[in-house]
Amino acid sequence: DGAIAQLRAFGSSPFFLWVHYFDPHYPFQPPGSYASLYDPDYTGPVTTNIQTIYDIEQGKLRPTDIDVKYLMALYQGEISFLDSQLSRLFSSLDDLGLSPNTVVAVTGDHGEAFGEHSDLEESGTFFHPHSLYSTEQAVPLLMRYPGRIAPGRVVSAPSQGIDLLPTLLEYARQPVPGQVQGTSLVPLLDGRDSGASRLAYSAMPDYVFTSLTTASWKLIKNNAAGQYRLFNVASDPGEQHDLSLAQPDTTAQLGGQLAAWMKAEKIS
Repeated sequence: DGAIAQLRAFGSSPFFLWVHYFDPHYPFQPPGSYASLYDPDYTGPVTTNIQTIYDIEQGKLRPTDIDVKYLMALYQGEISFLDSQLSRLFSSLDDLGLSPNTVVAVTGDHGEAFGEHSDLEESGTFFHPHSLYSTEQAVPLLMRYPGRIAPGRVVSAPSQGIDLLPTLLEYARQPVPGQVQGTSLVPLLDGRDSGASRLAYSAMPDYVFTSLTTASWKLIKNNAAGQYRLFNVASDPGEQHDLSLAQPDTTAQLGGQLAAWMKAEKIS
């Protein structure tokens, strides 16, 4: 409601509007009918209270497959509720005649883990922030700019959160400050760049784990123990099959690139 009111107040003036939706995020508490939208018959110990999150993270509650299914259903319920609110916002852009000249970007800062992995995790295998697996690391990035971004275009090349700022500045025909580390995604969106050479780096807050993602590969390093996990994300998007020993050359090559990035970032 606040964002829609602000759009009306802008009138025809140029604007930048950041709308922060906290859903979906634990504790998973989808409102109204969204709470029972995907698993209405669950009767187990999992609730929408934050205590459920604490109990799982502290090992007091070990969720069964049925419990995990319900947790994910609540999470999906929050996502669907958020979708309904985004629909309202987009409809307001249309009604106010702002859509043709407005760049819209929808993204997030992290995902949620639901016990998909059991190693290279910090303090648990559920929720966040515990690892650099895609369950937590990969986030949506949806963009709309009529006349500049083709409807339905899908870009599979790796990108980083820091790429969003130079992308928006380029679309707004504004200069990109020299200290910006990201790279505009506009060439990917208009087809000038295939994305084959793009890389995405990531690190946990304490830098125990760092990672490098390419179009085909994902390397995660445990810097404390010197361990590597290598996944072919093209054929194994769930990151279930570690190929670090079977593909030593790829592990070494990506490991070298990751080490160079860590040195450049002064986190080695």
